[in-house]
Amino acid sequence: MASYLIEEPLRLVVHFPGQPPRVHDFSDVPCHTVVRDLVAAHLALTNTGGGIKAITTSAPYAVIIKKCGRWLSEHGFTGTLAAIDEPLFCAFLRSLAQRKDETAMKSLILAYDDLHPGVIDPAILAHCRVRGAWTPLPAGTPVPPLSEAETRRIEACCKEAIRGMEERLARGAELVAGGRDPALHGWRSLPNLLWLLDRHGPMRLRDIAAYCGATGGCVFIWAKRNLHLSFTDIHEMLFASSQDLVPFVILLGLETGISPEGITSLTIESFASIGDNRVRVRWTKLRGGGLQAGTFRAQGPWSVGGLLDRVVQATGRSRRFAPIEGQDSLWVYLSKVHFCSIAHWSSVWGRAAHRFVAEHQVLDDNGHPLAFDRRSLRKVRLRRLDKRYHGAVGIVAGPNQTSQVAADHYLTTSDETPPIRAAIEDTEQTFVRRAQRAHGLTVLSDADIAQVERDPARAAERLGIDVDSAKTFLASDEADVFVAKCKDFHHSPYGKPGEPCPVPVWECLVCPLAVITPSKLPNLLALLDHMDARFTDVPTHAWQVRYAAAYRAITQDILPHFSDTVIAAARAARPSARLYLPPEEIIS
Repeated sequence: MASYLIEEPLRLVVHFPGQPPRVHDFSDVPCHTVVRDLVAAHLALTNTGGGIKAITTSAPYAVIIKKCGRWLSEHGFTGTLAAIDEPLFCAFLRSLAQRKDETAMKSLILAYDDLHPGVIDPAILAHCRVRGAWTPLPAGTPVPPLSEAETRRIEACCKEAIRGMEERLARGAELVAGGRDPALHGWRSLPNLLWLLDRHGPMRLRDIAAYCGATGGCVFIWAKRNLHLSFTDIHEMLFASSQDLVPFVILLGLETGISPEGITSLTIESFASIGDNRVRVRWTKLRGGGLQAGTFRAQGPWSVGGLLDRVVQATGRSRRFAPIEGQDSLWVYLSKVHFCSIAHWSSVWGRAAHRFVAEHQVLDDNGHPLAFDRRSLRKVRLRRLDKRYHGAVGIVAGPNQTSQVAADHYLTTSDETPPIRAAIEDTEQTFVRRAQRAHGLTVLSDADIAQVERDPARAAERLGIDVDSAKTFLASDEADVFVAKCKDFHHSPYGKPGEPCPVPVWECLVCPLAVITPSKLPNLLALLDHMDARFTDVPTHAWQVRYAAAYRAITQDILPHFSDTVIAAARAARPSARLYLPPEEIIS
């Protein structure tokens, strides 16, 4: 589900994969016109591949919008965002105490400029393109990786905890099989109590007592004296807690190198077996990168595929009682905060991991309690990959890449290396597109067409064809293809001479033989809609490889040649049916 804006009262509903939606309310913020424009920019950064990819990232943007509206009101400003001048904007930036506020504000202004070019004062835009001119940069401390000895200790601890949890759940399942309805056959029986929880889900003590026709005190005392179990213990014989799932989160981080938020946002639809003892995993990298995918080992109980299958099995009973919006989450668990419920929120895992390490008394190399940070798991994987590939990580890192980025893109834990093939393909396509753009794109507005039609010699010069062909080229539809007129369809730079052009439709937009005319605007807008829709369906890198050049050509090289009136008429005339493109267009 995409994020969306509610006009009255002014609110922004943000929604991200694997996270509950959140509503930012701006209805009581003064300077409504400015705030409305900034909220629209916030929405654009959320829905179009911008920098806002998580609820935790969205919140500071909402805060700075409210700060801006209140600050402007306190200083007597009542105009629009376009009316803000450079001195006023710089004064607001100087009032901010934190770098993140300044960065968020500048990002919003630049996003608004993308939506409405030419409206914002160029001097303000110049300020927005400079990082941190007014606020100090907070000092940061890099997260060190765990040592190999520390990693082995925490791996052993995680595996032991998983085995214990699986044995406990198996024991609970055995007892449920022998249980009966406690209201009919008595509640002084652990199998009968588990039978009740298995059918009704987690329950409060008073609800269990009411169902059984007893008092809460009696049931509680009996369980303590005879079973030596609390009701949390009884629930956890059937339902995994967040602490039970932490070992899976840690081991998956070590085995895959997926970012912490990428792992905790996984759903049961995020992975699938692809044969040959491999599993394909798709996740969202929230702090840049968008939708990602990778292939990992699936052979053995401690492989990536094995761990994912065991998580699904451990959470199967919990999933039956999870809220509708959380049933597809991989990480559903027994909530101890809101006891007697099943939760799926991804915000608990940082604290839960710290508790897990502390409760299991995992020590560092100096014998002290391990200071654990989930971000260190990616660095451990990097070190292991570097050892496996004999220092190759440092070799493949480019001038603007960290070793971590290089490892993520070029190294893999399996024998297959699709990122390497993708890198080669991407590089080749980049050089091809650069060569294509050197020829320039021919775009003719209505005025241009009228001008060249009056002068065939000028038309021939403008289009790069002979005079006789120029006389009929624009008037006839014989040269028409989907998004352009083609000057020579059977002598394409992509195919053999004499054969029809073999490339997909978007390559026309960077082809020197293409001529864009107003009659092609409806189809171009339909293609633009198609590319927008595909953005949410494929990994961000794959979308960029396939569509980025065409998307840029339409939005920056073609549409600016036409007036808003012409574009509006073309949008009304664009095909209403969903655009069909051939199978080779699909990206796996």
